[in-house]
Amino acid sequence: MTKRILIVGPPKSGKLTLVKALTSSLPSDLPPRNTSHAGLSHTLPIKTTYYSADVPIWVDEFTPGMEDGWADGYCSEEAREVLDVLGAIVVTFRQGGDIGECMKGVKAAERIVERCGGEYGVWDGVCLAVGMHKTGEGVDEGKWEEVCTDAGFEFVDFAATGKNEYGEQTGLARLREALEANDWNDEHTIEDGLDAEGPIAEIGDDFGTSEFDEEFFDMSREMAGLREALAQSSIPREDKDNEEEDNDGVDEDEVEGLEKMMGAMLAAREQGKDLPLAERRKLAAQTVGQLMKKI
Repeated sequence: MTKRILIVGPPKSGKLTLVKALTSSLPSDLPPRNTSHAGLSHTLPIKTTYYSADVPIWVDEFTPGMEDGWADGYCSEEAREVLDVLGAIVVTFRQGGDIGECMKGVKAAERIVERCGGEYGVWDGVCLAVGMHKTGEGVDEGKWEEVCTDAGFEFVDFAATGKNEYGEQTGLARLREALEANDWNDEHTIEDGLDAEGPIAEIGDDFGTSEFDEEFFDMSREMAGLREALAQSSIPREDKDNEEEDNDGVDEDEVEGLEKMMGAMLAAREQGKDLPLAERRKLAAQTVGQLMKKI
Protein backbone atom coordinates (compact mmCIF):
# COMPACT_ATOMS: atom_id res chain seq x y z
CA MET A 1 0.00 0.00 0.00
CA THR A 2 1.21 3.50 -0.84
CA LYS A 3 1.27 5.93 2.06
CA ARG A 4 -0.57 9.26 1.90
CA ILE A 5 0.27 12.94 2.12
CA LEU A 6 -1.95 15.01 4.43
CA ILE A 7 -2.05 18.70 3.47
CA VAL A 8 -3.87 20.75 6.08
CA GLY A 9 -4.34 24.35 7.12
CA PRO A 10 -6.94 26.99 7.98
CA PRO A 11 -9.19 28.47 5.27
CA LYS A 12 -7.39 30.54 2.63
CA SER A 13 -3.95 29.38 3.77
CA GLY A 14 -2.92 28.18 0.31
CA LYS A 15 -3.67 24.46 0.51
CA LEU A 16 -4.93 24.19 -3.07
CA THR A 17 -2.23 26.55 -4.32
CA LEU A 18 0.29 24.08 -2.93
CA VAL A 19 -1.54 21.08 -4.40
CA LYS A 20 -1.57 22.67 -7.85
CA ALA A 21 2.10 23.67 -7.61
CA LEU A 22 3.08 20.09 -6.74
CA THR A 23 0.81 18.26 -9.19
CA SER A 24 0.15 20.85 -11.95
CA SER A 25 -3.59 20.31 -11.49
CA LEU A 26 -6.41 20.65 -8.97
CA PRO A 27 -8.70 18.00 -7.47
CA SER A 28 -11.60 17.14 -9.76
CA ASP A 29 -14.12 17.30 -6.92
CA LEU A 30 -13.62 20.96 -6.04
CA PRO A 31 -16.47 22.35 -3.92
CA PRO A 32 -18.18 25.71 -4.58
CA ARG A 33 -16.20 28.84 -3.71
CA ASN A 34 -16.00 29.68 0.00
CA THR A 35 -16.70 26.06 0.95
CA SER A 36 -14.38 23.99 3.16
CA HIS A 37 -11.67 22.06 1.37
CA ALA A 38 -11.76 19.26 3.95
CA GLY A 39 -12.17 15.88 2.32
CA LEU A 40 -10.64 16.71 -1.06
CA SER A 41 -8.20 14.21 -2.56
CA HIS A 42 -5.67 14.20 -5.35
CA THR A 43 -2.57 12.33 -6.52
CA LEU A 44 1.09 13.35 -6.69
CA PRO A 45 3.07 11.41 -9.31
CA ILE A 46 6.67 10.98 -8.15
CA LYS A 47 9.40 9.70 -10.43
CA THR A 48 13.03 9.59 -9.40
CA THR A 49 16.11 7.64 -10.39
CA TYR A 50 15.22 5.06 -7.76
CA TYR A 51 11.44 4.65 -7.90
CA SER A 52 8.11 5.79 -9.31
CA ALA A 53 4.92 6.18 -7.27
CA ASP A 54 1.49 7.76 -7.45
CA VAL A 55 1.12 9.16 -3.95
CA PRO A 56 -2.43 9.95 -2.76
CA ILE A 57 -2.99 13.40 -1.26
CA TRP A 58 -5.61 14.09 1.37
CA VAL A 59 -6.65 17.71 2.00
CA ASP A 60 -8.06 18.73 5.37
CA GLU A 61 -8.96 22.00 7.03
CA PHE A 62 -9.35 23.32 10.56
CA THR A 63 -11.06 26.43 11.86
CA PRO A 64 -8.75 28.98 13.52
CA GLY A 65 -9.08 28.66 17.27
CA MET A 66 -10.26 25.04 17.00
CA GLU A 67 -6.96 23.42 16.07
CA ASP A 68 -6.86 21.16 19.13
CA GLY A 69 -10.36 19.87 18.48
CA TRP A 70 -9.35 19.03 14.93
CA ALA A 71 -6.24 17.18 16.14
CA ASP A 72 -8.31 15.25 18.71
CA GLY A 73 -10.07 13.47 15.85
CA TYR A 74 -6.78 12.17 14.46
CA CYS A 75 -5.51 11.20 17.90
CA SER A 76 -8.52 9.03 18.73
CA GLU A 77 -8.36 5.24 18.69
CA GLU A 78 -10.84 5.21 15.82
CA ALA A 79 -8.32 7.07 13.63
CA ARG A 80 -5.51 4.52 14.09
CA GLU A 81 -5.94 3.11 10.59
CA VAL A 82 -5.73 6.60 9.11
CA LEU A 83 -2.50 7.36 10.96
CA ASP A 84 -0.98 4.06 9.87
CA VAL A 85 -1.11 5.07 6.20
CA LEU A 86 0.21 8.62 6.58
CA GLY A 87 3.66 9.25 5.11
CA ALA A 88 3.76 13.06 5.29
CA ILE A 89 2.00 15.89 7.09
CA VAL A 90 2.19 19.32 5.44
CA VAL A 91 0.75 22.30 7.33
CA THR A 92 0.08 25.51 5.39
CA PHE A 93 -0.30 28.97 6.93
CA ARG A 94 -0.03 32.64 6.10
CA GLN A 95 3.49 33.63 7.02
CA GLY A 96 3.56 36.85 9.00
CA GLY A 97 1.32 38.47 11.56
CA ASP A 98 1.09 36.83 14.99
CA ILE A 99 3.53 33.94 14.89
CA GLY A 100 1.85 32.34 17.89
CA GLU A 101 -1.51 32.20 16.13
CA CYS A 102 0.04 30.85 12.93
CA MET A 103 1.84 28.13 14.86
CA LYS A 104 -1.28 26.74 16.53
CA GLY A 105 -1.93 24.53 13.52
CA VAL A 106 1.65 23.27 13.51
CA LYS A 107 1.52 22.52 17.23
CA ALA A 108 -1.74 20.64 16.77
CA ALA A 109 -0.17 18.64 13.95
CA GLU A 110 2.76 17.86 16.24
CA ARG A 111 0.35 15.91 18.43
CA ILE A 112 -0.68 13.85 15.40
CA VAL A 113 2.96 13.15 14.55
CA GLU A 114 3.55 11.87 18.09
CA ARG A 115 0.47 9.70 17.77
CA CYS A 116 1.73 8.35 14.43
CA GLY A 117 4.92 7.31 16.19
CA GLY A 118 3.10 5.02 18.62
CA GLU A 119 4.37 4.41 22.14
CA TYR A 120 7.64 6.30 21.72
CA GLY A 121 6.34 9.08 19.47
CA VAL A 122 9.02 8.55 16.81
CA TRP A 123 7.71 8.68 13.25
CA ASP A 124 9.73 8.40 10.04
CA GLY A 125 7.32 10.44 7.91
CA VAL A 126 7.88 13.90 6.41
CA CYS A 127 6.84 16.93 8.50
CA LEU A 128 6.71 20.25 6.64
CA ALA A 129 5.37 23.66 7.71
CA VAL A 130 4.86 25.81 4.63
CA GLY A 131 4.54 29.58 4.72
CA MET A 132 2.37 30.19 1.67
CA HIS A 133 1.72 33.92 1.87
CA LYS A 134 3.66 36.74 3.47
CA THR A 135 1.16 39.11 5.06
CA GLY A 136 3.64 41.67 6.33
CA GLU A 137 7.05 43.21 5.78
CA GLY A 138 10.12 42.32 7.75
CA VAL A 139 9.24 38.67 8.33
CA ASP A 140 12.00 37.03 10.38
CA GLU A 141 12.76 33.81 8.49
CA GLY A 142 15.08 32.61 11.24
CA LYS A 143 12.34 32.89 13.85
CA TRP A 144 9.92 30.88 11.72
CA GLU A 145 12.52 28.18 11.22
CA GLU A 146 13.20 28.06 14.96
CA VAL A 147 9.60 27.69 16.12
CA CYS A 148 8.78 25.12 13.41
CA THR A 149 11.87 23.07 14.21
CA ASP A 150 10.93 23.09 17.90
CA ALA A 151 7.65 21.46 16.89
CA GLY A 152 9.45 18.84 14.79
CA PHE A 153 8.56 20.42 11.42
CA GLU A 154 10.81 21.79 8.71
CA PHE A 155 9.88 25.34 7.72
CA VAL A 156 9.66 26.04 3.99
CA ASP A 157 9.03 29.48 2.50
CA PHE A 158 6.90 28.63 -0.53
CA ALA A 159 7.86 31.82 -2.37
CA ALA A 160 11.62 31.23 -2.06
CA THR A 161 13.62 30.22 -5.11
CA GLY A 162 17.12 28.95 -5.83
CA LYS A 163 19.40 27.71 -3.05
CA ASN A 164 20.16 29.04 0.40
CA GLU A 165 23.56 29.93 1.84
CA TYR A 166 24.25 26.25 2.53
CA GLY A 167 23.62 25.24 -1.07
CA GLU A 168 20.26 23.61 -0.22
CA GLN A 169 17.11 23.84 -2.30
CA THR A 170 14.39 26.25 -1.14
CA GLY A 171 10.72 26.83 -1.84
CA LEU A 172 8.81 24.44 -4.08
CA ALA A 173 12.01 22.65 -5.10
CA ARG A 174 12.71 21.84 -1.45
CA LEU A 175 9.15 20.55 -0.96
CA ARG A 176 9.56 18.19 -3.90
CA GLU A 177 12.97 17.08 -2.66
CA ALA A 178 11.66 16.28 0.82
CA LEU A 179 8.68 14.33 -0.48
CA GLU A 180 10.76 12.42 -3.03
CA ALA A 181 13.20 11.34 -0.31
CA ASN A 182 10.45 9.58 1.64
CA ASP A 183 9.66 5.87 1.41
CA TRP A 184 6.07 5.68 0.16
CA ASN A 185 5.87 1.89 0.05
CA ASP A 186 4.14 0.65 3.18
CA GLU A 187 5.35 -2.94 2.88
CA HIS A 188 8.20 -2.44 5.37
CA THR A 189 7.67 -1.16 8.88
CA ILE A 190 10.00 -0.72 11.82
CA GLU A 191 8.67 -3.88 13.43
CA ASP A 192 9.77 -5.87 10.37
CA GLY A 193 13.37 -5.38 11.48
CA LEU A 194 12.84 -6.62 15.03
CA ASP A 195 14.03 -10.20 15.05
CA ALA A 196 15.00 -12.31 18.05
CA GLU A 197 18.29 -10.49 18.40
CA GLY A 198 16.73 -7.04 18.12
CA PRO A 199 17.80 -4.16 15.85
CA ILE A 200 20.97 -3.52 17.84
CA ALA A 201 22.41 -6.63 16.24
CA GLU A 202 21.68 -5.18 12.79
CA ILE A 203 23.78 -2.08 13.24
CA GLY A 204 27.06 -3.68 12.17
CA ASP A 205 30.64 -2.75 12.91
CA ASP A 206 30.60 0.27 10.60
CA PHE A 207 27.71 2.06 12.30
CA GLY A 208 28.81 5.53 13.34
CA THR A 209 31.66 5.79 10.82
CA SER A 210 29.92 8.09 8.30
CA GLU A 211 29.18 11.76 8.89
CA PHE A 212 25.45 11.01 9.09
CA ASP A 213 25.90 8.19 11.58
CA GLU A 214 27.96 10.34 13.94
CA GLU A 215 24.70 11.95 15.10
CA PHE A 216 23.39 8.51 16.08
CA PHE A 217 26.53 6.78 17.34
CA ASP A 218 26.60 8.05 20.92
CA MET A 219 22.87 7.47 21.20
CA SER A 220 23.10 3.87 19.99
CA ARG A 221 25.99 3.16 22.34
CA GLU A 222 24.07 4.65 25.27
CA MET A 223 20.95 2.63 24.48
CA ALA A 224 22.98 -0.55 24.12
CA GLY A 225 24.43 0.20 27.57
CA LEU A 226 20.98 0.76 28.99
CA ARG A 227 19.81 -2.52 27.56
CA GLU A 228 22.79 -4.36 29.08
CA ALA A 229 22.26 -2.64 32.43
CA LEU A 230 18.60 -3.60 32.35
CA ALA A 231 19.47 -7.22 31.76
CA GLN A 232 22.15 -7.22 34.48
CA SER A 233 19.86 -5.61 37.03
CA SER A 234 17.46 -8.52 36.73
CA ILE A 235 20.08 -11.23 37.46
CA PRO A 236 19.77 -12.59 41.01
CA ARG A 237 22.66 -11.65 43.30
CA GLU A 238 23.70 -15.26 43.93
CA ASP A 239 23.95 -15.87 40.20
CA LYS A 240 26.10 -12.76 39.77
CA ASP A 241 28.42 -13.99 42.51
CA ASN A 242 28.75 -17.29 40.69
CA GLU A 243 29.16 -15.44 37.36
CA GLU A 244 26.21 -17.34 36.00
CA GLU A 245 23.89 -15.75 33.46
CA ASP A 246 20.16 -15.75 34.15
CA ASN A 247 18.04 -13.29 32.21
CA ASP A 248 14.66 -14.81 33.11
CA GLY A 249 13.78 -11.72 35.11
CA VAL A 250 14.29 -9.22 32.30
CA ASP A 251 11.44 -6.77 31.87
CA GLU A 252 10.55 -7.71 28.32
CA ASP A 253 8.43 -4.57 27.81
CA GLU A 254 11.37 -2.28 28.57
CA VAL A 255 13.72 -4.28 26.38
CA GLU A 256 11.18 -4.18 23.58
CA GLY A 257 10.88 -0.44 24.05
CA LEU A 258 14.62 0.03 23.63
CA GLU A 259 14.57 -2.16 20.55
CA LYS A 260 11.77 -0.08 19.04
CA MET A 261 13.82 3.06 19.62
CA MET A 262 16.78 1.50 17.86
CA GLY A 263 14.49 0.44 15.06
CA ALA A 264 13.34 4.05 14.67
CA MET A 265 16.96 5.19 14.45
CA LEU A 266 17.74 2.61 11.79
CA ALA A 267 14.65 3.64 9.83
CA ALA A 268 15.72 7.28 9.92
CA ARG A 269 19.22 6.31 8.85
CA GLU A 270 17.82 4.46 5.84
CA GLN A 271 15.46 7.32 4.99
CA GLY A 272 18.26 9.88 4.97
CA LYS A 273 20.94 7.95 3.10
CA ASP A 274 20.26 9.74 -0.22
CA LEU A 275 19.77 13.23 1.24
CA PRO A 276 22.34 16.05 1.10
CA LEU A 277 24.66 16.10 4.11
CA ALA A 278 22.97 19.10 5.73
CA GLU A 279 19.58 17.42 5.44
CA ARG A 280 20.94 14.16 6.83
CA ARG A 281 22.28 15.96 9.87
CA LYS A 282 18.95 17.74 10.34
CA LEU A 283 17.05 14.45 10.15
CA ALA A 284 19.47 12.79 12.56
CA ALA A 285 19.20 15.62 15.09
CA GLN A 286 15.41 15.61 14.86
CA THR A 287 15.16 11.85 15.36
CA VAL A 288 17.58 11.78 18.29
CA GLY A 289 15.74 14.72 19.86
CA GLN A 290 12.42 12.89 19.63
CA LEU A 291 13.92 9.77 21.16
CA MET A 292 15.54 11.65 24.03
CA LYS A 293 12.16 13.11 25.03
CA LYS A 294 10.90 9.58 25.56
CA ILE A 295 13.78 8.29 27.70
